Amino acid sequence: MTTEFKREHGRYYVIKDKDLTLGQRFALIHILKNQSIPTRESVVIESDWPIYEAAWEMVRRLAEGLAQEVDELRANADEMKRLKTELRNALGCDAPNPSMCDLVVEAQLLTRERDAYRAAEEHQIALRQRLEAERDALAVHVERITTDIHELMDNSEGVAGLHLNGDVAPWGELTAGGAFEGWLMSLDDKPVEGGA
Repeated sequence: MTTEFKREHGRYYVIKDKDLTLGQRFALIHILKNQSIPTRESVVIESDWPIYEAAWEMVRRLAEGLAQEVDELRANADEMKRLKTELRNALGCDAPNPSMCDLVVEAQLLTRERDAYRAAEEHQIALRQRLEAERDALAVHVERITTDIHELMDNSEGVAGLHLNGDVAPWGELTAGGAFEGWLMSLDDKPVEGGA
């Protein structure tokens, strides 16, 4: 349970140097030194300053145990510092104390690089798929042509007019082992995987 905060008056004696005459200033310094009166470093906010009431409010909050908020802010600042270090290490940023902006820029550059790599990889995959589809379609087409030629050969005796003398050139002369086997040699060739 916290007690209600009350402003204390008379706890400190504050004298503004500007309000003293030269003689008063020397006398005050003489008293402080000779009587060994300690002085303290402090922040003084005069009552006519716009932040006067805000400063009192901060003092009240601290006095009423709201210092926990200050501790939480410090803990948050420490956590942010830890996360910043972790992010710097994760990004491989070699600057000794990079700002969050530096780390964000580094992360954006890495993201762009990753996205460009992914786009190139997706392009390669699409190209490979297109080439495989074209290859498969071509293989089907070649198979159909080969089947058609074999059916033609099974249902006819040869090629008329091939020798330019009116004789029919029998299919046996145009296939493997025949006198003119070069004409249809590729019909007996099997496709070689990965090449011609």
